[in-house]
Amino acid sequence: PAEDVAVTIKNLLEGLGGGSQLSHDQLDDVSVDDHHAQSHNIASHSDTTATGTELDALTDNSMADTLHRHSELSASDGSPDRIVYTNSEGVLFADALGTGASSGLGLDVMYGATIGTHLTVGNDITVGGTVDGVDIAVRDHAESHSVASHNDTTATGANLNTLVGGSETALHSHAAAGGAALTVAETEVFSGTAPTTWTDLNLSGTIGAQSSLVLLKFASIGAGYNRTVAVRKNGDTDEFYGATANEARGVALGQLLGASVVFVVLLVATDATGKIEWKSAAITMTVDVIAYIK
Repeated sequence: PAEDVAVTIKNLLEGLGGGSQLSHDQLDDVSVDDHHAQSHNIASHSDTTATGTELDALTDNSMADTLHRHSELSASDGSPDRIVYTNSEGVLFADALGTGASSGLGLDVMYGATIGTHLTVGNDITVGGTVDGVDIAVRDHAESHSVASHNDTTATGANLNTLVGGSETALHSHAAAGGAALTVAETEVFSGTAPTTWTDLNLSGTIGAQSSLVLLKFASIGAGYNRTVAVRKNGDTDEFYGATANEARGVALGQLLGASVVFVVLLVATDATGKIEWKSAAITMTVDVIAYIK
């Protein structure tokens, strides 16, 4: 009836205009949460009850991409800015400028047996301190050069002297078969009156204190005819009997046959100290080391 409707409206208006308010129980199909917008203050990191796009609930082993990040694991523009990350094979990457060919640093750390084989550096490396206890600057050196052949004279640097005809080189040297090469000395080692009995002649000042095969020149000044020069290794006891070479045994003999300046060349071995023995007539004579072989 119209009277009942009027009473209901009247009661409703009185309720709205009066001091009391309508309760949720007096409204049909209205829940408790419909009268305000939802809000929530997060109490701590342990609070996992909040909902909404501002927070993903944290659970063990779950991903929380948008909760908190130091670098992007994913990006809305499709171009992640990943500083440190791993791939599906377990390789750890550290890219200073992001991934790709333009990266300034690419460091791959392998977890398997090939550790250290994946290191890619796009810019300079500055290393300080020591490597195995040795200052890194000490180990820095000029580029080395491998000589292609004995005909290669294009290499430069302290490790190789360019070979030029007639010049000396420290590139490579070795003793000839059986000893060192022949040394030409042309040095006078005696001048005066020759001894008439076996006498030591020390050649070490010219050839060194060592065993050598020496070529000697004996020159007489103002000698008469048939002057004999005899030489032998120091310490030998070989002797000659007569004035001719065919009677010599371990002795080298030379005949000075001129009346003016004449000479004879003899070959003799020295002892380990570089000495020989010699004798002649008591005439004025010079002795020169022409050459020797060590």
